[in-house]
Amino acid sequence: MAQAGNSELVDAFTQFFESYYDTGIKELAKRYPNKQRSLHIDWEDIYRFDPDLADDFLNHPEPLQRYAEEALRLYDLPIDVSLGQTHVRVRNLPDTESPEICELRARDMNSLVQLRGIVIESTDVKPKVVDGAFECQLCGTLSRVPQSSSDLQEPHECQGCERKGPFRLNFDQSEFIDSQKIVIEDEATTSPEPPGSIEVELEDDITNEVSNGDFVDVTGVLRLADDNSGNTFETHLEGMSIELVDYDEREHWPTIEPTTDSEGFKMDLEAFVERSRRVLQSHEYLDETSAKAKIITPFIKLLGWNIYSTDVLMEYPRGDSDITDRVDYALIENGDLKVCIEAKRPTVNLDAKTGQLKRYMRLHRCNWGLLTNGDRYIILRDEKEFELDDIIREVDCELEHLVKRESALAPLRR
Repeated sequence: MAQAGNSELVDAFTQFFESYYDTGIKELAKRYPNKQRSLHIDWEDIYRFDPDLADDFLNHPEPLQRYAEEALRLYDLPIDVSLGQTHVRVRNLPDTESPEICELRARDMNSLVQLRGIVIESTDVKPKVVDGAFECQLCGTLSRVPQSSSDLQEPHECQGCERKGPFRLNFDQSEFIDSQKIVIEDEATTSPEPPGSIEVELEDDITNEVSNGDFVDVTGVLRLADDNSGNTFETHLEGMSIELVDYDEREHWPTIEPTTDSEGFKMDLEAFVERSRRVLQSHEYLDETSAKAKIITPFIKLLGWNIYSTDVLMEYPRGDSDITDRVDYALIENGDLKVCIEAKRPTVNLDAKTGQLKRYMRLHRCNWGLLTNGDRYIILRDEKEFELDDIIREVDCELEHLVKRESALAPLRR
Protein backbone atom coordinates (compact mmCIF):
# COMPACT_ATOMS: atom_id res chain seq x y z
CA MET A 1 0.00 0.00 0.00
CA ALA A 2 1.23 3.55 -0.64
CA GLN A 3 3.33 4.92 2.20
CA ALA A 4 0.96 7.81 2.77
CA GLY A 5 -0.78 8.40 6.08
CA ASN A 6 -4.52 8.58 6.52
CA SER A 7 -4.68 12.36 6.22
CA GLU A 8 -2.53 12.33 3.08
CA LEU A 9 -4.85 9.82 1.43
CA VAL A 10 -7.94 11.83 2.39
CA ASP A 11 -6.23 14.94 0.93
CA ALA A 12 -5.41 13.01 -2.23
CA PHE A 13 -9.05 12.05 -2.73
CA THR A 14 -10.13 15.62 -2.01
CA GLN A 15 -7.85 16.86 -4.79
CA PHE A 16 -9.10 14.11 -7.06
CA PHE A 17 -12.72 15.08 -6.43
CA GLU A 18 -11.94 18.74 -7.09
CA SER A 19 -10.29 17.86 -10.40
CA TYR A 20 -12.73 15.27 -11.73
CA TYR A 21 -16.03 15.19 -9.82
CA ASP A 22 -16.76 18.66 -8.47
CA THR A 23 -19.93 19.05 -10.56
CA GLY A 24 -21.07 15.51 -9.76
CA ILE A 25 -20.62 16.04 -6.00
CA LYS A 26 -22.57 19.30 -6.06
CA GLU A 27 -25.39 17.54 -7.91
CA LEU A 28 -25.25 14.70 -5.36
CA ALA A 29 -25.58 17.23 -2.54
CA LYS A 30 -28.80 18.57 -4.09
CA ARG A 31 -30.29 15.10 -4.44
CA TYR A 32 -29.08 13.61 -1.15
CA PRO A 33 -30.43 11.60 0.62
CA ASN A 34 -33.79 10.70 -0.93
CA LYS A 35 -32.87 10.64 -4.64
CA GLN A 36 -29.16 9.81 -4.54
CA ARG A 37 -26.82 8.41 -1.88
CA SER A 38 -23.76 7.35 -3.89
CA LEU A 39 -21.02 8.92 -5.95
CA HIS A 40 -20.03 6.59 -8.79
CA ILE A 41 -16.48 7.10 -10.05
CA ASP A 42 -14.53 5.44 -12.85
CA TRP A 43 -11.31 3.66 -11.91
CA GLU A 44 -9.71 5.09 -15.07
CA ASP A 45 -10.22 8.61 -13.69
CA ILE A 46 -8.34 7.68 -10.51
CA TYR A 47 -5.55 6.19 -12.65
CA ARG A 48 -5.24 9.36 -14.72
CA PHE A 49 -5.04 11.39 -11.52
CA ASP A 50 -2.59 9.13 -9.66
CA PRO A 51 -1.65 5.60 -10.89
CA ASP A 52 -0.37 4.58 -7.44
CA LEU A 53 -3.64 5.60 -5.79
CA ALA A 54 -5.58 3.66 -8.43
CA ASP A 55 -3.49 0.52 -7.83
CA ASP A 56 -3.95 0.89 -4.08
CA PHE A 57 -7.73 0.94 -4.59
CA LEU A 58 -7.52 -2.39 -6.42
CA ASN A 59 -5.34 -4.07 -3.80
CA HIS A 60 -6.80 -2.49 -0.63
CA PRO A 61 -10.37 -1.47 -1.54
CA GLU A 62 -11.86 -1.42 1.98
CA PRO A 63 -9.60 1.22 3.59
CA LEU A 64 -9.31 3.22 0.36
CA GLN A 65 -13.08 3.41 0.07
CA ARG A 66 -13.23 4.70 3.65
CA TYR A 67 -10.67 7.43 2.87
CA ALA A 68 -12.60 8.43 -0.24
CA GLU A 69 -15.86 8.62 1.70
CA GLU A 70 -14.18 10.67 4.42
CA ALA A 71 -12.95 13.10 1.76
CA LEU A 72 -16.50 13.28 0.42
CA ARG A 73 -17.85 13.96 3.92
CA LEU A 74 -15.40 16.86 4.36
CA TYR A 75 -15.87 18.26 0.85
CA ASP A 76 -16.54 22.01 0.71
CA LEU A 77 -20.09 22.50 -0.56
CA PRO A 78 -22.02 25.66 -1.43
CA ILE A 79 -25.11 24.38 0.42
CA ASP A 80 -25.57 23.31 4.03
CA VAL A 81 -25.75 19.52 3.74
CA SER A 82 -23.70 16.70 5.26
CA LEU A 83 -22.66 13.80 3.03
CA GLY A 84 -21.56 11.67 5.96
CA GLN A 85 -23.64 8.62 4.94
CA THR A 86 -22.87 8.65 1.22
CA HIS A 87 -21.03 5.88 -0.60
CA VAL A 88 -18.15 6.11 -3.04
CA ARG A 89 -18.61 3.34 -5.61
CA VAL A 90 -15.83 2.54 -8.08
CA ARG A 91 -16.65 0.98 -11.45
CA ASN A 92 -15.16 0.28 -14.91
CA LEU A 93 -12.05 -1.60 -13.80
CA PRO A 94 -9.30 -2.50 -16.28
CA ASP A 95 -9.46 -5.81 -18.15
CA THR A 96 -6.69 -7.22 -15.94
CA GLU A 97 -9.08 -7.01 -12.99
CA SER A 98 -12.10 -8.42 -14.85
CA PRO A 99 -11.70 -12.20 -14.81
CA GLU A 100 -14.34 -14.79 -15.55
CA ILE A 101 -15.96 -16.11 -12.40
CA CYS A 102 -14.51 -19.57 -12.99
CA GLU A 103 -11.02 -17.98 -13.06
CA LEU A 104 -11.20 -16.49 -9.54
CA ARG A 105 -8.43 -17.78 -7.28
CA ALA A 106 -7.12 -17.36 -3.72
CA ARG A 107 -4.84 -14.55 -4.91
CA ASP A 108 -7.95 -12.47 -5.65
CA MET A 109 -9.16 -12.52 -2.04
CA ASN A 110 -9.87 -9.09 -0.52
CA SER A 111 -9.08 -7.31 -3.78
CA LEU A 112 -11.39 -5.34 -6.05
CA VAL A 113 -12.60 -7.22 -9.13
CA GLN A 114 -15.21 -6.69 -11.83
CA LEU A 115 -17.35 -9.61 -12.99
CA ARG A 116 -19.69 -9.80 -15.96
CA GLY A 117 -22.55 -12.24 -16.18
CA ILE A 118 -26.24 -13.03 -16.10
CA VAL A 119 -28.35 -12.83 -12.95
CA ILE A 120 -29.70 -16.33 -12.31
CA GLU A 121 -31.01 -15.85 -8.76
CA SER A 122 -32.10 -12.91 -6.62
CA THR A 123 -33.62 -12.60 -3.17
CA ASP A 124 -36.13 -10.09 -1.90
CA VAL A 125 -34.72 -6.91 -0.41
CA LYS A 126 -34.56 -7.24 3.37
CA PRO A 127 -33.51 -4.90 6.22
CA LYS A 128 -30.04 -5.60 7.64
CA VAL A 129 -28.84 -4.22 10.96
CA VAL A 130 -25.52 -2.36 10.72
CA ASP A 131 -25.49 -0.77 14.16
CA GLY A 132 -27.34 -2.74 16.83
CA ALA A 133 -28.75 -1.08 19.94
CA PHE A 134 -29.05 -3.80 22.61
CA GLU A 135 -31.15 -3.25 25.71
CA CYS A 136 -30.08 -5.01 28.90
CA GLN A 137 -33.04 -6.94 30.27
CA LEU A 138 -31.75 -6.47 33.85
CA CYS A 139 -31.12 -2.71 34.03
CA GLY A 140 -32.40 -1.28 30.72
CA THR A 141 -29.08 0.21 29.57
CA LEU A 142 -28.61 0.50 25.79
CA SER A 143 -25.29 -0.73 24.38
CA ARG A 144 -24.43 -0.20 20.71
CA VAL A 145 -22.50 -2.81 18.73
CA PRO A 146 -21.51 -2.29 15.07
CA GLN A 147 -22.42 -5.35 12.99
CA SER A 148 -19.94 -6.67 10.45
CA SER A 149 -20.76 -10.37 10.03
CA SER A 150 -23.81 -12.41 9.07
CA ASP A 151 -24.42 -13.40 12.71
CA LEU A 152 -25.89 -10.88 15.12
CA GLN A 153 -23.15 -9.71 17.52
CA GLU A 154 -24.36 -8.91 21.05
CA PRO A 155 -22.40 -6.91 23.65
CA HIS A 156 -19.86 -8.85 25.74
CA GLU A 157 -21.29 -7.21 28.84
CA CYS A 158 -23.73 -4.47 29.77
CA GLN A 159 -22.22 -0.98 29.94
CA GLY A 160 -24.53 -0.21 32.88
CA CYS A 161 -24.62 -3.18 35.27
CA GLU A 162 -21.58 -4.93 33.71
CA ARG A 163 -23.43 -8.24 33.53
CA LYS A 164 -23.42 -10.50 30.47
CA GLY A 165 -27.05 -10.00 29.55
CA PRO A 166 -29.57 -11.13 28.61
CA PHE A 167 -30.00 -8.52 25.85
CA ARG A 168 -32.80 -7.60 23.48
CA LEU A 169 -32.27 -5.81 20.17
CA ASN A 170 -34.08 -2.47 20.26
CA PHE A 171 -35.34 -2.05 16.70
CA ASP A 172 -36.26 1.61 17.07
CA GLN A 173 -32.77 2.60 18.26
CA SER A 174 -30.83 0.35 15.84
CA GLU A 175 -29.69 1.37 12.37
CA PHE A 176 -30.77 -0.70 9.34
CA ILE A 177 -30.02 -0.65 5.63
CA ASP A 178 -31.54 -2.49 2.67
CA SER A 179 -29.80 -5.75 1.78
CA GLN A 180 -30.14 -8.20 -1.11
CA LYS A 181 -28.30 -11.21 -2.49
CA ILE A 182 -28.06 -12.18 -6.14
CA VAL A 183 -26.23 -14.95 -7.97
CA ILE A 184 -24.54 -14.24 -11.29
CA GLU A 185 -23.20 -16.73 -13.82
CA ASP A 186 -20.29 -16.29 -16.20
CA GLU A 187 -20.90 -14.72 -19.56
CA ALA A 188 -20.49 -16.97 -22.61
CA THR A 189 -16.98 -18.35 -23.04
CA THR A 190 -15.15 -20.66 -25.38
CA SER A 191 -14.09 -22.83 -22.43
CA PRO A 192 -15.39 -26.41 -22.41
CA GLU A 193 -15.86 -26.22 -18.63
CA PRO A 194 -19.19 -25.21 -17.07
CA PRO A 195 -19.54 -21.49 -16.37
CA GLY A 196 -18.76 -20.25 -12.88
CA SER A 197 -21.28 -18.62 -10.59
CA ILE A 198 -20.96 -16.51 -7.44
CA GLU A 199 -23.19 -14.93 -4.82
CA VAL A 200 -23.12 -11.13 -4.67
CA GLU A 201 -24.18 -9.13 -1.62
CA LEU A 202 -25.75 -5.76 -2.40
CA GLU A 203 -26.60 -3.06 0.12
CA ASP A 204 -28.44 0.24 0.40
CA ASP A 205 -29.12 2.11 -2.86
CA ILE A 206 -27.83 -0.61 -5.23
CA THR A 207 -30.45 -3.14 -4.11
CA ASN A 208 -33.50 -3.91 -6.23
CA GLU A 209 -31.74 -2.64 -9.36
CA VAL A 210 -31.63 -5.91 -11.33
CA SER A 211 -33.81 -8.97 -11.95
CA ASN A 212 -33.25 -12.58 -12.93
CA GLY A 213 -32.10 -12.76 -16.55
CA ASP A 214 -30.46 -9.31 -16.55
CA PHE A 215 -26.91 -8.99 -17.87
CA VAL A 216 -24.71 -7.05 -15.50
CA ASP A 217 -21.23 -5.78 -14.66
CA VAL A 218 -20.60 -6.08 -10.92
CA THR A 219 -17.64 -4.49 -9.14
CA GLY A 220 -16.87 -5.65 -5.62
CA VAL A 221 -14.49 -7.15 -3.08
CA LEU A 222 -13.97 -10.91 -3.16
CA ARG A 223 -14.48 -12.46 0.27
CA LEU A 224 -14.48 -15.88 1.92
CA ALA A 225 -17.65 -17.17 3.56
CA ASP A 226 -17.38 -17.11 7.37
CA ASP A 227 -19.69 -20.07 8.02
CA ASN A 228 -17.39 -22.95 7.12
CA SER A 229 -16.00 -25.53 9.56
CA GLY A 230 -13.51 -27.23 7.20
CA ASN A 231 -10.34 -26.03 5.52
CA THR A 232 -11.92 -25.07 2.18
CA PHE A 233 -14.21 -22.08 1.74
CA GLU A 234 -16.87 -20.73 -0.57
CA THR A 235 -16.41 -17.23 -1.95
CA HIS A 236 -18.82 -14.35 -2.37
CA LEU A 237 -18.60 -10.80 -3.65
CA GLU A 238 -19.32 -7.72 -1.56
CA GLY A 239 -20.88 -5.57 -4.25
CA MET A 240 -19.62 -2.02 -4.62
CA SER A 241 -21.25 -1.16 -7.93
CA ILE A 242 -23.65 -2.87 -10.34
CA GLU A 243 -24.70 -1.81 -13.83
CA LEU A 244 -26.87 -3.29 -16.53
CA VAL A 245 -25.01 -4.20 -19.73
CA ASP A 246 -26.39 -2.50 -22.82
CA TYR A 247 -28.32 -4.75 -25.19
CA ASP A 248 -26.10 -3.85 -28.16
CA GLU A 249 -22.99 -4.75 -26.19
CA ARG A 250 -24.20 -8.12 -24.93
CA GLU A 251 -25.28 -9.16 -28.44
CA HIS A 252 -21.56 -9.26 -29.26
CA TRP A 253 -20.45 -11.33 -26.28
CA PRO A 254 -18.46 -14.37 -27.39
CA THR A 255 -20.36 -17.63 -27.52
CA ILE A 256 -19.74 -21.17 -28.69
CA GLU A 257 -21.14 -21.70 -32.17
CA PRO A 258 -23.68 -24.53 -32.13
CA THR A 259 -22.84 -27.70 -34.04
CA THR A 260 -25.30 -28.22 -36.87
CA ASP A 261 -24.27 -31.62 -38.22
CA SER A 262 -25.54 -34.75 -36.46
CA GLU A 263 -22.14 -36.31 -35.81
CA GLY A 264 -20.71 -33.09 -34.37
CA PHE A 265 -23.75 -32.61 -32.12
CA LYS A 266 -23.43 -36.19 -30.89
CA MET A 267 -19.78 -35.61 -29.95
CA ASP A 268 -20.69 -32.37 -28.12
CA LEU A 269 -23.52 -34.21 -26.34
CA GLU A 270 -21.14 -36.95 -25.21
CA ALA A 271 -18.74 -34.34 -23.84
CA PHE A 272 -21.63 -32.60 -22.03
CA VAL A 273 -22.75 -35.88 -20.43
CA GLU A 274 -19.23 -36.66 -19.22
CA ARG A 275 -18.68 -33.16 -17.86
CA SER A 276 -22.07 -33.02 -16.14
CA ARG A 277 -21.53 -36.43 -14.52
CA ARG A 278 -18.25 -35.11 -13.05
CA VAL A 279 -20.12 -32.10 -11.69
CA LEU A 280 -22.78 -34.29 -10.06
CA GLN A 281 -20.19 -36.65 -8.57
CA SER A 282 -17.98 -33.86 -7.22
CA HIS A 283 -20.82 -32.10 -5.38
CA GLU A 284 -22.42 -33.94 -2.48
CA TYR A 285 -25.26 -31.41 -2.50
CA LEU A 286 -26.03 -29.29 -5.56
CA ASP A 287 -28.76 -26.71 -5.09
CA GLU A 288 -31.02 -25.46 -7.88
CA THR A 289 -28.96 -22.34 -8.54
CA SER A 290 -25.75 -24.34 -8.95
CA ALA A 291 -27.50 -26.95 -11.09
CA LYS A 292 -28.69 -24.18 -13.41
CA ALA A 293 -25.23 -22.64 -13.67
CA LYS A 294 -23.17 -25.81 -14.04
CA ILE A 295 -25.45 -28.17 -15.98
CA ILE A 296 -28.75 -26.79 -17.27
CA THR A 297 -27.52 -23.54 -18.81
CA PRO A 298 -24.66 -25.37 -20.63
CA PHE A 299 -27.30 -27.83 -21.92
CA ILE A 300 -29.33 -24.95 -23.38
CA LYS A 301 -26.16 -23.66 -25.05
CA LEU A 302 -25.51 -27.15 -26.42
CA LEU A 303 -28.96 -27.08 -28.04
CA GLY A 304 -27.79 -24.05 -30.01
CA TRP A 305 -29.43 -21.24 -28.04
CA ASN A 306 -27.57 -18.03 -27.23
CA ILE A 307 -28.52 -17.41 -23.60
CA TYR A 308 -27.18 -13.86 -23.88
CA SER A 309 -29.74 -12.89 -26.51
CA THR A 310 -33.41 -12.08 -26.08
CA ASP A 311 -34.27 -15.53 -27.46
CA VAL A 312 -33.63 -16.98 -24.01
CA LEU A 313 -35.59 -15.35 -21.19
CA MET A 314 -35.32 -16.29 -17.52
CA GLU A 315 -38.20 -16.00 -15.05
CA TYR A 316 -40.66 -15.66 -17.94
CA PRO A 317 -42.78 -13.59 -18.30
CA ARG A 318 -40.83 -10.54 -17.15
CA GLY A 319 -42.14 -7.11 -16.19
CA ASP A 320 -45.22 -6.12 -14.22
CA SER A 321 -47.29 -9.11 -15.30
CA ASP A 322 -50.10 -10.31 -13.07
CA ILE A 323 -48.84 -13.87 -13.59
CA THR A 324 -47.15 -15.13 -10.43
CA ASP A 325 -45.90 -18.49 -11.80
CA ARG A 326 -42.80 -17.89 -13.89
CA VAL A 327 -40.94 -20.31 -16.13
CA ASP A 328 -37.23 -20.76 -15.32
CA TYR A 329 -36.22 -20.54 -19.00
CA ALA A 330 -38.34 -19.56 -22.01
CA LEU A 331 -36.84 -20.30 -25.45
CA ILE A 332 -38.22 -17.90 -28.06
CA GLU A 333 -38.12 -18.49 -31.82
CA ASN A 334 -39.42 -15.92 -34.31
CA GLY A 335 -41.21 -14.16 -31.49
CA ASP A 336 -43.09 -17.26 -30.31
CA LEU A 337 -42.46 -19.32 -27.19
CA LYS A 338 -41.03 -22.61 -28.43
CA VAL A 339 -39.86 -24.38 -25.26
CA CYS A 340 -40.60 -23.99 -21.54
CA ILE A 341 -37.80 -25.28 -19.28
CA GLU A 342 -38.28 -25.89 -15.58
CA ALA A 343 -35.14 -26.63 -13.53
CA LYS A 344 -34.84 -28.38 -10.18
CA ARG A 345 -32.00 -29.48 -7.91
CA PRO A 346 -30.70 -33.04 -8.52
CA THR A 347 -32.36 -34.52 -5.41
CA VAL A 348 -35.88 -33.44 -6.44
CA ASN A 349 -38.33 -36.14 -7.59
CA LEU A 350 -39.34 -34.91 -11.05
CA ASP A 351 -42.45 -37.09 -11.22
CA ALA A 352 -44.05 -34.81 -8.64
CA LYS A 353 -43.21 -31.70 -10.71
CA THR A 354 -44.53 -32.61 -14.17
CA GLY A 355 -47.88 -31.02 -13.34
CA GLN A 356 -46.13 -27.69 -12.81
CA LEU A 357 -44.52 -27.79 -16.26
CA LYS A 358 -47.81 -28.86 -17.91
CA ARG A 359 -49.52 -25.88 -16.30
CA TYR A 360 -46.85 -23.53 -17.69
CA MET A 361 -47.18 -25.04 -21.18
CA ARG A 362 -50.95 -24.60 -21.21
CA LEU A 363 -50.73 -21.11 -19.71
CA HIS A 364 -48.27 -19.90 -22.35
CA ARG A 365 -49.58 -22.03 -25.24
CA CYS A 366 -46.24 -23.76 -25.63
CA ASN A 367 -45.93 -27.06 -27.53
CA TRP A 368 -42.71 -28.30 -25.91
CA GLY A 369 -41.44 -28.46 -22.35
CA LEU A 370 -38.34 -29.75 -20.57
CA LEU A 371 -38.25 -30.68 -16.89
CA THR A 372 -34.77 -31.49 -15.59
CA ASN A 373 -32.67 -31.64 -12.46
CA GLY A 374 -29.43 -32.13 -14.38
CA ASP A 375 -29.49 -35.87 -13.75
CA ARG A 376 -32.84 -36.72 -15.36
CA TYR A 377 -34.52 -35.21 -18.44
CA ILE A 378 -38.27 -35.27 -19.13
CA ILE A 379 -39.49 -33.81 -22.42
CA LEU A 380 -43.22 -33.07 -22.74
CA ARG A 381 -45.18 -32.44 -25.94
CA ASP A 382 -48.59 -30.80 -26.21
CA GLU A 383 -50.72 -32.71 -28.70
CA LYS A 384 -53.29 -29.97 -29.19
CA GLU A 385 -52.11 -29.60 -32.77
CA PHE A 386 -53.51 -33.12 -33.28
CA GLU A 387 -56.82 -32.08 -31.68
CA LEU A 388 -56.05 -33.94 -28.47
CA ASP A 389 -56.24 -31.90 -25.29
CA ASP A 390 -53.37 -33.67 -23.63
CA ILE A 391 -49.67 -33.29 -22.91
CA ILE A 392 -47.67 -36.47 -23.29
CA ARG A 393 -44.25 -37.53 -21.99
CA GLU A 394 -42.11 -37.72 -25.12
CA VAL A 395 -38.78 -38.53 -23.41
CA ASP A 396 -37.84 -39.63 -19.89
CA CYS A 397 -34.19 -40.60 -19.51
CA GLU A 398 -31.18 -40.31 -17.26
CA LEU A 399 -28.18 -38.13 -18.11
CA GLU A 400 -26.14 -41.09 -19.40
CA HIS A 401 -28.87 -42.05 -21.90
CA LEU A 402 -29.15 -38.62 -23.57
CA VAL A 403 -26.76 -39.67 -26.34
CA LYS A 404 -29.00 -42.62 -27.25
CA ARG A 405 -32.00 -40.25 -27.36
CA GLU A 406 -30.17 -37.63 -29.43
CA SER A 407 -32.84 -37.51 -32.16
CA ALA A 408 -35.54 -36.80 -29.55
CA LEU A 409 -33.76 -33.54 -28.68
CA ALA A 410 -34.33 -32.14 -32.17
CA PRO A 411 -37.57 -30.24 -31.29
CA LEU A 412 -35.69 -28.38 -28.52
CA ARG A 413 -32.77 -27.29 -30.69
CA ARG A 414 -32.41 -23.81 -32.13
